[in-house]
Amino acid sequence: MRINNSGASTPPNKNNKVTFSGNRGQKAFKWVSDKCNVSNKGELKRSMFLVVSSIFMVGARFLKARGDDERREVLTRDIPAIVLSIYGAPVLNAGLAYAATKRSGIPIINFKEGADKKLKNAKFVTQKQVKEWYSNLKDLKNPLITFSETIHRNGGDLNKVMKKLGEGFETGMEAIVGKKGVSNEEIITAFKNAQKNKTESFTNLETKVKNITSENELFKAAQKSQAHIKLAGIAFTAAILGYLLPRLNIVTTRHKYMHKNEQQSAQNDPQKAQAQQPQPPQTVVQGEKAEAFQKFI
Repeated sequence: MRINNSGASTPPNKNNKVTFSGNRGQKAFKWVSDKCNVSNKGELKRSMFLVVSSIFMVGARFLKARGDDERREVLTRDIPAIVLSIYGAPVLNAGLAYAATKRSGIPIINFKEGADKKLKNAKFVTQKQVKEWYSNLKDLKNPLITFSETIHRNGGDLNKVMKKLGEGFETGMEAIVGKKGVSNEEIITAFKNAQKNKTESFTNLETKVKNITSENELFKAAQKSQAHIKLAGIAFTAAILGYLLPRLNIVTTRHKYMHKNEQQSAQNDPQKAQAQQPQPPQTVVQGEKAEAFQKFI
């Protein structure tokens, strides 16, 4: 709720008690948000969410634990689950999207400005971003060149993209470039030269790009790939959180108590306990050594 009393009117004979003015409230919220790394939409950044969850969720459970077993659960199950949820899922999605982009040539990732096209710089894009890239391009200033540069900048392959859009796009590109199987840089350079010379082939292809709708095959393929990656990320995360981490905790607990039971059983059985104790080294007297040597001869 936003508090701002700068333009508020006070009815006569009525005392409105306000704890702080609008400007002070905004300054206080800004100070708290800066200290706590809160975005302007009231959202916690990942790093701050990790701190908050570790202190108030996991930390409280660790302090209130009823024994060493519950404390071990916090360390082997709860903390890894939180870290995986905060950082693991986005990294996994970005990795899968990077691999899918390399395989299909249709970008569903973007890279930081000026960064190398490597996995560490890749970010899984949203559905809104995919729609802006692959449909309704008529409002762009230079639809064909802008579209081509977007594909190239985000790790795509213009040859595969034009082929996915349809035969008219692929043949139109070849008419401008003059040959098949060339790099993105060569294609974009040929497009720019054709635009400068105002060739008919460029005008025809740009008109096709302007008329791209949300029903084109390229957009559908990008949406399908994005949906598959999200499902794979959810399934992988669920498997770790729902099976692997609990299973690790169960195996650790079972191993601990199995060893403890063996020690307890050995203490209750004197013969077994004596057998498990290290035996002193046997000594052979000098006479026994000589007798054994004579028998051997």
